[in-house]
Amino acid sequence: TIHNDHLFIGLPTYSNNEGKIDVYQYSVSKWIWKTEIRSPNTSIPFFGKSLAVTDTIIIVGAVGDVRGVVHVFVRDDGEFFLQKTLTNPYFNDPIYHDNFGASVGVFGDNVIVGSPNLFSITSHTVLCPPGTYGPTCQSTCTCPSTGVCYGGRTGNGTCQYCNSGHFGVKCNKICQCTNGTCDNGVLDGTGQCLWCSETTYGILCDKPCKCINGTCDNGLYGTGECVQCNEGLYGPDCSLHCECQHGVCNTSAMTTEPSCVSCDNGYYGRLCNKSCSIYCIRCDDNVNGSGRCLSCPVSRYGTDCNMTCSHKCFKCNDGIDGDGGCKSCVGTGWGPTCSPCTCQSGVCDFNTGQCVSCVSGYWGVNCDQPCLCKTRPDIVCFDGPTGNGTCLVPEDEVPEPQPTPAVTPAQPAPLPSPEGGSDDEGEVVSVPRPDDSTSGGTMITMSIVLVLVVVCEGVRDLL
Repeated sequence: TIHNDHLFIGLPTYSNNEGKIDVYQYSVSKWIWKTEIRSPNTSIPFFGKSLAVTDTIIIVGAVGDVRGVVHVFVRDDGEFFLQKTLTNPYFNDPIYHDNFGASVGVFGDNVIVGSPNLFSITSHTVLCPPGTYGPTCQSTCTCPSTGVCYGGRTGNGTCQYCNSGHFGVKCNKICQCTNGTCDNGVLDGTGQCLWCSETTYGILCDKPCKCINGTCDNGLYGTGECVQCNEGLYGPDCSLHCECQHGVCNTSAMTTEPSCVSCDNGYYGRLCNKSCSIYCIRCDDNVNGSGRCLSCPVSRYGTDCNMTCSHKCFKCNDGIDGDGGCKSCVGTGWGPTCSPCTCQSGVCDFNTGQCVSCVSGYWGVNCDQPCLCKTRPDIVCFDGPTGNGTCLVPEDEVPEPQPTPAVTPAQPAPLPSPEGGSDDEGEVVSVPRPDDSTSGGTMITMSIVLVLVVVCEGVRDLL
């Protein structure tokens, strides 16, 4: 019976009719023997007479000499475990052979069992004692002990099938296959090998495999050479030890040099003996990898991620293609190296280092000049990088220019009359006449002093 990539062969006459099931798996263009299933009750012979297989269970019939049984096995991770043994619930007479289990099948959750010699569940008259056949059960089977007779009232006394190691109509021919499965059919048997055991090869399965530490190219047409080595070995005869340090060894028998088929994470090279940088988050590892980092942790850069950005950087140009330059700084630094900012009381430009703004009350290109204006809410300083520290007052408080007051020229003293008297009394007073140049200079000086006094008093009031 073939199910998926597994082949199940029933051998009911194996080992003096004890029987067994050989399990093969298809691999590398051939069927490879994997394991065998033996009868859980060797007292009931012909185990493997019938088979039915699903993904999880294997139904095996053992027809026995008198009464047959059916074994139900479950498959788990390549191994087979007996779950239950079924018997004929309608026939308990040990004299007659019911052939229960001669055929089996599975339909859904149901196991179907054939019992061809039991035609009626209430009458035993259709059965004959073992070794006899015919309507009256008087005829003796002609099949020798090397086979199983087709008995019963409907039988003909010939061999139904042959025991292990024999074939032919009377099961009296000896198979030529000694270390495999013989074609032991009654009518069409050839006595030749159908399959070889896993350790033999050749037409007669009589040649021992040359491969000791691996899987042999066995079978009728095998070479006996190794096709696959056991874990950790390689080479044509699987005798060389693999040197794959941190990976999975190439155990192919066709390999002449040690090599790995895959490396553990973080290792690379043909022998997986090279390690990536410890700073890599991910690296180009495996057998054909270069070991180069594919990504770096934050603040590390370079092909091996082994360089660290400056602690002055808040963010830096990191990664395998980064140069480590700062993108932004911790504090007031500027430029790729976060150089100190000369802006003492303000904020500097990251790219130029120049002040872009000053703290209120400071001015100058370095924001280091304090304003000297007196504290008053409505008077502000012309501050900032482009300011000059001038105090700015509201426009309505700027004093208007005052006009220069007119100065009346001094009147000359009246001239005395020729007679020397006054207007009133006729008394004559001599008054010296001021010099014209002296009197004019005195008037100009008085005008300038008066204007300066007016302006200064106006400014004082504002301050």
